[in-house]
Amino acid sequence: QYVAQNRSRPFFLGVGFHKLHLPFRSPTEFMTHYPPARNISVAKDKNFPKESPPIAWNNCLAGGNRYSDVTEHRDYLHAMADEEAQLLRRGYYAAVSFTDSLVGELLQKLKDLGLENDTIVSFHADHGWQLGEHNMWCKMSNFELGVRVPLMFHVPWMASTLGKRSQALAELVDVYPTLAELAGLPPPPDLDGTSLAPVFKNTTMFLKNASFSQFPKCGSNMKNMGACTKVAKDKIDFMGYSIRTDRYRYTEWLRWNGTSLKADWSTVVATELYDHNGDPEKDFNAFEHANIVSFNPGLAENLSKQLRAEMSK
Repeated sequence: QYVAQNRSRPFFLGVGFHKLHLPFRSPTEFMTHYPPARNISVAKDKNFPKESPPIAWNNCLAGGNRYSDVTEHRDYLHAMADEEAQLLRRGYYAAVSFTDSLVGELLQKLKDLGLENDTIVSFHADHGWQLGEHNMWCKMSNFELGVRVPLMFHVPWMASTLGKRSQALAELVDVYPTLAELAGLPPPPDLDGTSLAPVFKNTTMFLKNASFSQFPKCGSNMKNMGACTKVAKDKIDFMGYSIRTDRYRYTEWLRWNGTSLKADWSTVVATELYDHNGDPEKDFNAFEHANIVSFNPGLAENLSKQLRAEMSK
């Protein structure tokens, strides 16, 4: 409505959609897009990765997430029953379709106002999601599916970029400087991100050699820890930091100092290393099925140095 009333003025509109957050409830019409639950496929690799530390696992479906009746999925060794996984996956897919329809309504409104050729559209999620891969659900991890998000830009006056894809590493902190440059605006000097605008001219270009993520864990039982939901920063027990290069993902779990609100880099609790070489980007969990850190100490050391250098900034 604001845009319609101020069509001659430049605008920025940030729109957030609650779905796909739990619980997976959507209008019935979107559920009917999908076959019965018994015909929905489950994760190809339902087992927690070999040699991976239990602290990396998370169970988000218990308690307050309204799926406390889920059976079996009680620790990293016991996967959810297929029948329950199929029901949840069907609900998730319906939520995707529901949100997709809402995005469509927004884009249609831009078209109705005659602004579709003058407006940059950026689409991304704030986190990834696991649907049984690694015997995990939800987002609370540093695995590929937990932190990787869809990221799309539509810049109508750059016709040669339409429909193009890039393998360049990117982070969500890059969205702001990218939008600023594409819109011809000077970004503030203190932004953390890197503009991805050069990639629009050369999709094979890599602007950074790694991307980073982190996620906390709370509790004393290493085999079944919580995700620190609604926990004050000084009450966090551990922090997991992860670096992703074009080939590898390396993660370190450290004790958290509640006084300094910083990780204690001298107390490494666990490490993980996964090789994504040859990853077709269709089944990420197939490339994080085994922790190979013990077989590659030199590589792990180099990635650790990069990770620590970035997190010390």
